[in-house]
Amino acid sequence: MAQSLFHRFVLVVAPTLVVLSGCAGVDSRRVARTAPESPAEAAESDNHDARNEAVAAEEGSAVAGVEAQVSQEPTAQGEDQVEDVIARAQEEFDLGLKALRVGNPEGARERFDRAVQIYNDSGIPLDQSARLRRAYEKLVEEIAALESETGEEPDADPDAVPSPTEKLDDITTTLTPEQTEEVLEKVAPEAREVSFDIPMVVNEKVLGWIDIFKNRKDFRNSFLGGYERYGWYEKMIHQTLREEGLPSDLIYMAFLESTYKTSAYSRARAKGIWQFMTPTGRQYGLKVDRFVDERSHPEKSTRAAARYMKDLYGIFGDWHLAIAAYNTGAGNIMRAQRRSGKTSYWDLARTKHMRLETKNFVPAILALALISKDPAKYGFDGIRHNPTLTYDTIQVSGATKLSLIAQLSGSSDDEIRFLNPHLRLGVTPPYEKEYEVRVPTGRGPETLTAYQALPESERITRVASTHTVRRGETLASIAARYGVSVRELSAMNGIRNANRISIGTRLTVPSIPGAPVDAGEDRPRRASRPSKYAPYHVVRRGDTLYRISRAYGIPLKNLMAWNGLSESSKLFPGSRLVVGKQASSSAAPRPAPTDKTSPPAGLVSVPGGGEAAPDPAGEKISYRVRRGDNLFRIALKFNTTVENLKAWNKITGDSINAGDVLTIYPN
Repeated sequence: MAQSLFHRFVLVVAPTLVVLSGCAGVDSRRVARTAPESPAEAAESDNHDARNEAVAAEEGSAVAGVEAQVSQEPTAQGEDQVEDVIARAQEEFDLGLKALRVGNPEGARERFDRAVQIYNDSGIPLDQSARLRRAYEKLVEEIAALESETGEEPDADPDAVPSPTEKLDDITTTLTPEQTEEVLEKVAPEAREVSFDIPMVVNEKVLGWIDIFKNRKDFRNSFLGGYERYGWYEKMIHQTLREEGLPSDLIYMAFLESTYKTSAYSRARAKGIWQFMTPTGRQYGLKVDRFVDERSHPEKSTRAAARYMKDLYGIFGDWHLAIAAYNTGAGNIMRAQRRSGKTSYWDLARTKHMRLETKNFVPAILALALISKDPAKYGFDGIRHNPTLTYDTIQVSGATKLSLIAQLSGSSDDEIRFLNPHLRLGVTPPYEKEYEVRVPTGRGPETLTAYQALPESERITRVASTHTVRRGETLASIAARYGVSVRELSAMNGIRNANRISIGTRLTVPSIPGAPVDAGEDRPRRASRPSKYAPYHVVRRGDTLYRISRAYGIPLKNLMAWNGLSESSKLFPGSRLVVGKQASSSAAPRPAPTDKTSPPAGLVSVPGGGEAAPDPAGEKISYRVRRGDNLFRIALKFNTTVENLKAWNKITGDSINAGDVLTIYPN
């Protein structure tokens, strides 16, 4: 089926453009005549058409952006549209507040997601109206504050890292015509030597993004990290795309969206390798609740993304338009076509009817595809992919802690967490009778045997209590009483209609692992929430040292001293800061590095693993430890084991520091 969508490519050369075309639905003659783009302009679009609602209402991966400057004031008609967007978003936000007041945090989250989505789907870039931009930023800040206060922050896990697409709305490529010609002379022959199965266009925008990835430090570092992680998921993603009949080069969409980090999270609340927003993720079969977020599940999110792309290609019949629609929504692309009279992506990108982020999205992906096919030709010498991520799977029942699985498999908590990034609370969902858990390769049989040998009381964590429905109670009021969501309560008890529960019905109530559970029936237990006097604070986007010190009522100088920081220190979302005397007595956790990723473990079976280090003979290399490295990551990089690293370098504990030089015998 894959071959029915695309075939081999023909190279077409124009003065400032190279087109490698051949995909169905692509008019190479139209693309070949495309002139260089003008500087990006802001766009303004009308509201959704009814025929687009089914696709556009829950679009995934649209990352809201704030462009650098306000380019122009909206017209009177534009002001009316801005007011309509703000009013509709405010209405959803107010409904979310009402849901919180009646104890329905899950309903509140859905309303908050819809409020943000209204801005994303409006088709009006934030640089078009200062009022729209201020309203959007205020909305995002208020939602973040509410979730912080209530402990209901479903998407941004503690190890979440910003999505790379956050920066796409603030960049305009700046190659001059002379530079474009010079680079094109070099790139065109190289492009001829490589085959692609999505249309490859090489114009000044793509060349500009090659230049950005090569020479701009933050994007260069992002490319290096993404290129390494690419190896973990390459085989799986290519296989999934083939099974769905899609071009394998769509893998570079995930490269740009997340650099293959399962914890990537955008301010528009998109998450995972493929940056799904919750509504679109659920539309394509991903489960998102308190216990599970399958947007961070590499395989399941890849399958969902492939099916979403099939739907988008079915709408547009053009891969560039489908990729653009993945970023901004099919409705926005259709409106841009209707308002501009243009049909191709490259023609649309020259108009004011497309967001700057979307104008950058497609050429940046094409640049990544070109560089990744032969990195050395573009100034990335000596880099390599990580080995394919492998693992065994076992079936567990009920609420099973990952820490127990780590103990039974002889692994670390970090290893098991890395293999199961979708289990948000470190426990399998209590409402599932059987649930698949991943363990390091080769350890599945022994782990399962040890697990089954345990009595049930030791296998299953107590994360549930019972409640008998009384007169006047609703699922929402019961959920509020126990600090859970209506969705979780319904799922655990198999309730399809939340409005129909009978007096006397006995409900099983899920709770959060680690929180105390009152003995006996019907004793309400609220979910544990962050205390103002907790010993640690998890940094969120927009936090400052001054703001944190004020929030916890501690002197700024104490906060800096406890954490080894200065007033100029940069804070990173997801890092933990000591904010209490009790915690400060121990070593303060270091702020998270910029290019943070989940710490991998020795997941590939290696002969000799777990035994004494082999005789250190033959070739050896020296490796300088970088920020964010740990022994597990380094072992995975060099296809060896943590035990070998420790033996070769006489390391007694598990700690290493940035700047340390390790001796490694790769063979």
